[in-house]
Formats: sequence, structure tokens, C-alpha cells
Amino acid sequence: MTWWLAAMVLSAGFADQVSCPVQGHVSRPQDGDEASFARADHCAGVKADTDLNAVVMVSPTVVATVVVPPHTYARRFLYRWGANHADVGAERLPVAWSRLPRS
Repeated sequence: MTWWLAAMVLSAGFADQVSCPVQGHVSRPQDGDEASFARADHCAGVKADTDLNAVVMVSPTVVATVVVPPHTYARRFLYRWGANHADVGAERLPVAWSRLPRS
């Protein structure tokens, strides 16, 4: 799949009108520790929380998950809604996402 086709497919999956970045600080000191996320944005269209070793972000139509590696100490977290990666400190981490069922 070419990069532009992948970008079109990804952006179509995120067509829920969220245009603000999710940002804050994330940490996960040891393997086996749960991740913690201190949010520092005002992106009203997205709820963010942690689930074991990941930051989970939920919009009205999409769930996006970023697994935080162990030995991550209070690093800046930045996710631009619809991107295929999140910036955690100097690292780019992949984002897994899925659509929520329509009610």
C-alpha cells in the first residue's frame, strides 16, 4: 500500500471532526507498572485515560491506543488526532485504533 493510500484510509477512519492534539506527560517506570498520564490540553472531543501499560484516547467514533514502554519517566506526550504515531519524548510510538460501533 502506498503512503498516500494509507494516509487516506487512516484519515477516513478519523473523520469525526476532532482537530485538537492530545498532550501531557506520561510515565511507566518499571516493567509491570501501570502507565500514568497527566493530561495538559483542553481537547473536549477526546477522553484520555490509562489502561495498564497504555494511554487510551476515545472520541465519539474512534478508540486510539498508545502502548507506553517500560522505563519511561515523565516524558512529554503528544498525539495529533488521526496520526499513526504519538510522540513520547524523542520517540515515535505506533498508535493502534479502532472504530466504535454506531448506536
